[in-house]
Amino acid sequence: MMWSRREVLVVFTKFIITVALAGLAACQTVGTDTKAAAASAAGAIREGSFTTSDGVKLHYLEAGKGQPLVMIPGWSQSAAQFK
Repeated sequence: MMWSRREVLVVFTKFIITVALAGLAACQTVGTDTKAAAASAAGAIREGSFTTSDGVKLHYLEAGKGQPLVMIPGWSQSAAQFK
């Protein structure tokens, strides 16, 4: 079955909206007290930044123990969502 480009775009758009709404609902259920407790359980959050060789300034947050995990926020997000 061949889908038209319009049908693919409609299905993709509905999927993205559904995922975004589910993520928003999940964020609304987490209170600030829970975030503060999680941050204190993980230890102090250290912030830093550095400039790459091509002049781009990168900011990072560092917390917790164990193996490093790199979390890269996407468009319209900030690192504060990972705290």
